[in-house]
Amino acid sequence: VWIKMNQTTSHPSVDFFEMPVALKFKNATQEKTIVIDNKAQGETYLKDLGFEADSVFIDPDYWLISKNNVVTKVSGAGAGANSVQVFPNPITDRFFIYLRNITAPKLSIKLYNAVGQRVYANELSLVNRSDYVEIPSAHLAPGIYFLHISAGKIFTVVKKLLK
Repeated sequence: VWIKMNQTTSHPSVDFFEMPVALKFKNATQEKTIVIDNKAQGETYLKDLGFEADSVFIDPDYWLISKNNVVTKVSGAGAGANSVQVFPNPITDRFFIYLRNITAPKLSIKLYNAVGQRVYANELSLVNRSDYVEIPSAHLAPGIYFLHISAGKIFTVVKKLLK
């Protein structure tokens, strides 16, 4: 789940307040509480809950002095079969691949530099048709890279990445 934290202070003279914020995610059969260490306005987080939540509650134990908390559900782009999202782009010391509703049991992930040299390769088996993959990239030189994700004859995705 993608989480974007924003804060509205009680008065314009009050600065942003860094604080941990508990979020309780639920569906009909499962629930999980996570704590986000919110240090900046508009900060985004990606968390794997292990299930698809239909509700989220901000500060479920009422530890914070707050009111008018708002939760907005935004449907992810590409929520259909074989959805692949890569972030951040431009990449930094690592980047992530979010695979959702993958119809193949195995994937090949390869990263090529601008002159076609393979700089990363991995074979991945998917258990739940979805996964987050973290790719280390601190060792990569600044430039253009091409990420190839393929599942045999089922599908191939190519993403252009910048570092």
